[in-house]
Amino acid sequence: MKTNDLETTVNFYFDAWNSNGIENITALLAQCITPDFEYVTSSGIFNGIDEMAAIIEKNNHEVPGRSFRLCSNIDGYKNTGRWEWEMIIPNDNNIIGLDIFEINNDGILTKVTGFFPELTRI
Repeated sequence: MKTNDLETTVNFYFDAWNSNGIENITALLAQCITPDFEYVTSSGIFNGIDEMAAIIEKNNHEVPGRSFRLCSNIDGYKNTGRWEWEMIIPNDNNIIGLDIFEINNDGILTKVTGFFPELTRI
């Protein structure tokens, strides 16, 4: 069983969001989320590495050229915490969001609940 410190886990998670291709995304997710991982957003609830990889790949196609970066400290207590992220969109306004996470005792993500503003254009 793999064991990560929290910073390593979060780095793999952001690397997955910034990667392209299902195989690459899946390989990165396998380093930072559990097989029964749950991702909860206003779009729905998604479970496991394969569904998460598909969500990331879909986002790649919906927002071409976008990238994500951590834009806060990782605040955690025991097995839960939060971080803020920024989605950088070429030639557009960037978006700031917040994730609440849960990890297991090996420092691997078991759940992320994402909060983000609606993608509105003015």
